[in-house]
Amino acid sequence: MEVTYVKNGYNQFILMSLKKQNNDQQQDSNKTKVKTDSGRYNGQIDSNSIEIKISGLPEEMEPHAFRLSEPIKERFNDYKLNTGDTIKFNYIVNEYGQTIITDLTILNRTAGEFSGT
Repeated sequence: MEVTYVKNGYNQFILMSLKKQNNDQQQDSNKTKVKTDSGRYNGQIDSNSIEIKISGLPEEMEPHAFRLSEPIKERFNDYKLNTGDTIKFNYIVNEYGQTIITDLTILNRTAGEFSGT
């Protein structure tokens, strides 16, 4: 079974789609697939995770937390991201359901906002 949902501003989960998979689809879904998305950088949660407002979702939707892969984590400060910067990123979903960023590109920088110290 494949379930797609989002969390709204009231911390409620909204079911977006529900799809039954056959055995071949289930085996394929167990393999790690790289996904690509874009959004606005919302800030760093800790040394392992950041928040991103995903493009195309309603503005009232909460930002999504993404973990940073080791290579991204090692050079994260080099990106010098500011709150509101538009980024494109590749990510995988691991066996625990965590979304992990494997590649990151800055598409557009915001002027005047700085998220660092």
